Formats: sequence, C-alpha cells, structure tokens
Amino acid sequence: MLALALMLLLAVPAAAESERFLSVATEWANVRASPTTRAEVLWEAPRFEPLRILETRLPWYRVVDRADDSGWIHASVVRRSASVVVTAEAANLRAAPGMHADPEWVLDAGYTLRVLLRQGPWIKVDDEDGAIGWIHVSVVWGDTLQVDDETAAAGFSG
Repeated sequence: MLALALMLLLAVPAAAESERFLSVATEWANVRASPTTRAEVLWEAPRFEPLRILETRLPWYRVVDRADDSGWIHASVVRRSASVVVTAEAANLRAAPGMHADPEWVLDAGYTLRVLLRQGPWIKVDDEDGAIGWIHVSVVWGDTLQVDDETAAAGFSG
C-alpha cells in the first residue's frame, strides 16, 4: 500500500508538467534527438514557438510541438512564457478583441506569437517585430493562459 501511494505521489508532478509550456527565446533553437549538444538536430524552432514539456532533465527539456514531433531542447534557449502558433490556414490578427474588430493582418499557419493577455476567447499577442493585435484561441495552439512576469511588468493590461 505504501509503495502504491509513493508511486501515485511521484506521478502527479509528471502529469502536471505535461500541461506546461516553454517558449523559444532565441531567433532559432535546435531541438535534438537526445539531451546532449552532440545529438542530431531534429529541427530548428523559431522564436516564440510554443513547446509542451513532456520531461525535464535539467538543463534539458523533452518537448512536443503542435505537429506532435518530440525532441530535446536546452534550457538556455527557452523561457517559461506564454506563446502560440497559428494552426489555421489563415488567421485574422485584429485591432481589438471580437469578431466586430477590423482585421489588421492575416497570418499564415505556422506564424508564432507571444501572448500578452487573455480576454475571454481572445488573446492579445505580439510578434518578434513588435506588431500587436488580438487573435481568437480557436486558430492557435500553445499556451494561451500563462503570462510571464516580464510581460506583466511591462504594463500590458488591455
């Protein structure tokens, strides 16, 4: 009975961790086949690419992307901040939250964005060039809730 309780206790952090995301913090980051810099590079992830954590072996994380591809990424090239990637073929980035707001840009699938704020089913985002707008959560994949301390401190409140 004690062994079962211990196994359940140890399983909880892994289950909770599987729902956490990282965001690529550098222009490009290598995702590797194993947790070493000598391992094969499986793909390069762009800035703000959201990656869901599967496992942690600091300073490495085993992650999965929106295409369900998995690999290892070094802690030095990611941050725990909210980001999303466009999954729709085309998605409107709007001036304000709501279908009534005029689209300012149309973003292609694969476009990555940093999350600044959430208001209902809408998230305020920016890209690496500083373009800011609102996008509906139904057309993106990633972390739409977690906002990092640096972003909150910058005064993004709506």
